[in-house]
Amino acid sequence: MCEVKNNVKFLLSQVFGIFICAISYTNADNLPPLNMYLADSPYPIAHVDATASGLARWSGPVAERSRTLDDNEIIFKPVGFADGFSYLYSGHYPNGRRAIFAGGADRITKLDADTLRTISTYVLREGPLYSEMQVENFFDDVDKLIFEAREDHTKAQNVYERIYDTMIPALKKGAGSIYKFVNNENELYICIRDPLTGQISIKVFGDSEAGNFYSPIVLKRSFDFPLDKVSDSLPMAMNVTYDGWIIAVMNDGQVFAVSPDFKKLDYLLLPEAQGGAGKSDQWMGGTVRNSIAIDDDGGIYIVSRVFLHRVQWTGSRLSLDTADGAWSVAYESGENGSGTTPTPIGWGKSNDLLVAMLDGVGNVNIYWRDVIPEDWEGIPGQPRRLAGTLPLTFGENTPDSFRIESSPVALGYGFFWPNDTAKNQPSWQGSFDKQLFANYTATTFKEHAVFGGAKYEWNPERRELEVGWITPLSLAPTICTPSINNLLYCIGRRENFASVEVINWQTGKSEFHYLIGDSYRYNPAACNTRVTEEYIEVSSVGSAILRLYPQKNFKK
Repeated sequence: MCEVKNNVKFLLSQVFGIFICAISYTNADNLPPLNMYLADSPYPIAHVDATASGLARWSGPVAERSRTLDDNEIIFKPVGFADGFSYLYSGHYPNGRRAIFAGGADRITKLDADTLRTISTYVLREGPLYSEMQVENFFDDVDKLIFEAREDHTKAQNVYERIYDTMIPALKKGAGSIYKFVNNENELYICIRDPLTGQISIKVFGDSEAGNFYSPIVLKRSFDFPLDKVSDSLPMAMNVTYDGWIIAVMNDGQVFAVSPDFKKLDYLLLPEAQGGAGKSDQWMGGTVRNSIAIDDDGGIYIVSRVFLHRVQWTGSRLSLDTADGAWSVAYESGENGSGTTPTPIGWGKSNDLLVAMLDGVGNVNIYWRDVIPEDWEGIPGQPRRLAGTLPLTFGENTPDSFRIESSPVALGYGFFWPNDTAKNQPSWQGSFDKQLFANYTATTFKEHAVFGGAKYEWNPERRELEVGWITPLSLAPTICTPSINNLLYCIGRRENFASVEVINWQTGKSEFHYLIGDSYRYNPAACNTRVTEEYIEVSSVGSAILRLYPQKNFKK
């Protein structure tokens, strides 16, 4: 156990029940504030916190050397197709344990966070549930197809079709299930669409007996959005403000605010979506196709296909009025717009307040997220709100053309993206949704290997956006996690083996790595890498939990 000398460290250790043993605390005064309406938990919401920072506020595992993990250090827990894309952790129950809530496609599952044993399952859809064995068999089938395609790459198409024929229907059933959250009473909030009526509802699941860790989960309450507005929509993102209101965004640009007691509703339509533009039955084909970030000043950051918006929550209503602090700025959208959730960086009265995103043509953009400083002269030819812009580059590994679908992760003024586009991409699959899965899967073939990752930084003294460092490692497809110990944890690849790659956040140097194995089970498909002091964890193609205990003597 380390000695805690810093008040910020101590407070965070109390919040999470963990002592923080970090190498450097240079960013301790520049951390996003915790939203107390979310569970007191490491992962209460997709992208880790309300601000979408992706930051682990504790030390992840460290090692003196790189090695291959033993079989007894790897746990694979199926949870159902598309039911594991953003599984979430509860706060502590009275017995000191935490639960994991997964699901949204055909079930909600409550697991023991320590053992991954299933405590309770709530069935969402009529018809048989996918069993753990069916999920295991799916990965076995895909592995066989991959091994065949490595010998004869003309068979790679068989791999892509097997995957998206399974995953895309499951995702459509669970539309909205990726961006859910667990509140401070250990209740799961999730947007669910009825495929027959088109009704979209917020469903709240919790324990039948409050505070009982082993209690079955039940549907506790529900809120129906106006059917005349959402019947042709898909729920895309959900988050919670710092005063407890639930924000839900549909893929067609509708934004809703729902009071904690479900008695009040406010609504606005993003200007570019007026007239019905952007409606689409594709999983990610609408006006909005990313998650949202919320700061502690009521700013709700939404990227559409053509604009980055700060929608302002005033405490009683949603606003696009600049007098309330809202703003909108157009960006270069390309064919499909940005693929990333906007990520605020800079916290505290003494720091610059900014928000970062990647546009649709490969530029890193960073904007003043609050009042633009009076002495800011602006960038010639650009909107004055733009604080910095640079092309995203991975050095010699930069593809000729590419788009990034993973969101940035941030610590202090730094933020990071892995490359997720091969120089030699798979052929067009006929739709954007199918192409995503083909791109994620193709990284298992040397013909489509992906390399590179880049950290960008805001320099507050120069007021400039800078490239911090570039790594040549293969890190895709994944969302990495920076830890407060100044290490960056990623799932990557070394030849045919999946790996855990641990990188120094300050220098970009590879500190150590673990080899996992050669199976499609170890493909995160753009899901968050998660860390605790004991283990590293990730979703397996949104269908299982992969937990890695890099400790030889750990007893499961």
